[in-house]
Amino acid sequence: MGVDKPQVILAAATTVFLRDGYHGASMDEITAVAGVSKPTVYRHYADKGVLFRAVVQAMMERLDRSFRDEALELDTDGEPFIPLCGLARRVLTGLLDPEVLRLRRLVIGEAGRFPELGQTYWRHGFEKGLGTLADGLRRMADRGRLDVADPHFAAGQFAGLVLWVPVHQALLCGPDAVADADIDRHVEAGVHAFLALHGR
Repeated sequence: MGVDKPQVILAAATTVFLRDGYHGASMDEITAVAGVSKPTVYRHYADKGVLFRAVVQAMMERLDRSFRDEALELDTDGEPFIPLCGLARRVLTGLLDPEVLRLRRLVIGEAGRFPELGQTYWRHGFEKGLGTLADGLRRMADRGRLDVADPHFAAGQFAGLVLWVPVHQALLCGPDAVADADIDRHVEAGVHAFLALHGR
C-alpha cells in the first residue's frame, strides 16, 4: 500500500502551523517536515492558505466525530440529564485537547491580519459543532424530552453554559489548569441550568 501523501503533508503542516504560527510557517518547512518534494505539496495544496484551511477542517472533523455518536444518542426516551451530561463532557474534553487549544490560540492571534483564518475556524469548527449539537437537541424535543423552539439557538445556550469558563481558563492558563473535578462541576451545573430553561 502506498503512502497517503496528502495525509503526510497535512500532518506535517499541523506540526509546523502549531509550532510556528500561520505567519511564521513556510511551505519550505512544511515540505521538509513532510519529507516530500515541493511539487508534490503544491499538487495537493495550492498555497499556504489552502493548506491551513485543510488543517483546521481535519482537526475540527476529528473533534466533531468524537462527540457525534454521543449526540446521536440524545433521542433517548429516558430522562435527559445523564445523556446531556455525557455529551457535554465529551465536547468539553475535546476542546481541552492541547492541540485544539493551540489551534484556537493560533487562529485568535492571527485573525486580525488574516480574517479568513477565523472564518475558516468558525465554519468548520464552532458552527459545525453547534449544528451537530442542534441535531441532537431537535431529536430530544421531537421525543418530548425538551421544550426547544429553536434547536440551533438552544445549542448555543448549551455550549455557553458548559464551555465558557473552563475553555477560556484553559486557553489562558493551559489545559492543566482545569481539573477533572472542575469539568464535572461545569458539566453538571451547565446541564441543570439548561434543563431549567428547556426541560419538560
